[in-house]
Amino acid sequence: MTREDIKGEIGYMRDEAAALLETYLARPLLRGVSHAFGALLAVAALIVLVVHAGAPKQVVGAAVFGAGVLAMLTTSALYHRVRWRPSAHRLLKKLDHSMIFVLIASTYTPFILVGFDGAARATALSLIWGLTVAGVTLRLSVRELPRWLQVSLYLGLGWGALTLIPALEGQPTSVYVLAAIGGLLYTFGGLVYLFQRPNPFPRVFGFHEVFHICVVAAVGCHFAAIYPLVSA
Repeated sequence: MTREDIKGEIGYMRDEAAALLETYLARPLLRGVSHAFGALLAVAALIVLVVHAGAPKQVVGAAVFGAGVLAMLTTSALYHRVRWRPSAHRLLKKLDHSMIFVLIASTYTPFILVGFDGAARATALSLIWGLTVAGVTLRLSVRELPRWLQVSLYLGLGWGALTLIPALEGQPTSVYVLAAIGGLLYTFGGLVYLFQRPNPFPRVFGFHEVFHICVVAAVGCHFAAIYPLVSA
């Protein structure tokens, strides 16, 4: 083992120790609460979307979006609310980060199914889900990813949605507005996570809770944008 390898191992152990300290001793009181409640709401949202969906492609889009949201929020709530043993904690952390890629692809899916046809639809779905598989594989295969890289990957994948605008011509203005507001909320939340500011009440409701609230609000905006798409 080289000197650089040793330095890397020491740095990793230091980061692990800091993460475990936060998990077991210094975790804010409300860590994960918003995502736990959000997961309950996601069950209702999934049912509403699927029940009111029209054509088969709309049913599939509604189901994929609802299931993706539910999976992400449930994983996050389990990771942040339960005091896991170190080995399980490390695995849940990777899954928590990976589910963000799944959420993004799940949000794309109803827009693609409604806005595209034929080969264009298949290409768009293959691209977004292929990138998602790549992102999940990357996160599961490494110990840690720098915050700046995580946020860059999430936001880059998410804002690729701008390419869908021409395909959604004719949709109500509210669809575009709500989708954009959701994207901005995700972006603000990502920057809060990256810079760890604002951090209003570190022992109760810190920067991570601000990030989680932004995520829940963004999901709500995208639910409101997707509902008319799948129920029309």
